[in-house]
Amino acid sequence: MCDSEVGSLVYGRSQLHRAPPPPPRVVKGFTQFNLFELKAATNDFSERKCIGKGSFCNVYKGRLHDRRVVAIKKQVLNLPSRDDKHIYNEVNIVSEINHKNIVRCLGYCHEIKVALVCLDDEYIGDKQPTYCNVKWPTRFQIIKGIAQGVHYLHEQRIVHLDLKHRNILLDCDMNPKISDFGTAKRLGHDDEITSHSEIIGTPGFTAPEYVHEHIISMKCDVYGFGVTLLWTISGYEAGRMEALSDPSLCDESQLMEAKMCMEVGLLCTQLDRNDRPTMADVLAMLNGRKELRKLGELEKVMVISTENR
Repeated sequence: MCDSEVGSLVYGRSQLHRAPPPPPRVVKGFTQFNLFELKAATNDFSERKCIGKGSFCNVYKGRLHDRRVVAIKKQVLNLPSRDDKHIYNEVNIVSEINHKNIVRCLGYCHEIKVALVCLDDEYIGDKQPTYCNVKWPTRFQIIKGIAQGVHYLHEQRIVHLDLKHRNILLDCDMNPKISDFGTAKRLGHDDEITSHSEIIGTPGFTAPEYVHEHIISMKCDVYGFGVTLLWTISGYEAGRMEALSDPSLCDESQLMEAKMCMEVGLLCTQLDRNDRPTMADVLAMLNGRKELRKLGELEKVMVISTENR
């Protein structure tokens, strides 16, 4: 691989693209890594080290010279230069946020468009969590952790825009960490904005108003969170409670808790964004501090299968 073909970014306990865009601004505590370090960490970006592939970047698992286990997010070669914005957008956003349920960015390498995500040593390297044999208390912990992370983002006026189970990393204690901020947007003082660029999201997880009207608001994330919640409950397909019928995974009292979560997920996936709760309300409902809101007409709720997404 020719070094001139490649620019970089770095993440911690937790992740980027090529000029013409200017490099991301360097912030305090944000390390600039060199190409040699990243090649050494991944055996020269060996295919055996690849733990995930996306439209813009591939993710490689590696180990730094100080023994930290990392995930390095490297730009796919020969992308149009306009796609560089996803890399630099990601590093500029994640370099300024800090939350236990969000992947932490360590720095970047401008020689190659790469993001480096530092993970626990016990992290097994599978970026797509599956919950087939995960007991309900752990699933509930994951759901609440994701909700806390999204709520934090919204407090910072940041909309993720691509919330889905495949963008949730799990550490060795099964604590969720939201990743992949290439499509994230800052809202500034506006509650919603209209995007004039192409829609980038995942079918089934992307809010209908974003798909059809290019409207971006925090309620887009509420929708994506709702589908992710329903997927987490079932382990396979949104809203399939049969997945928890195994008594070894969920007892009767926990089943009631799971049903409550499913109702929250349905509230979050209502077609009319104004009918969806805020993430603050979602957290309050999940923690029992707020009464569960009644669902409106059933036809206002969209529940989409996310199996094999």
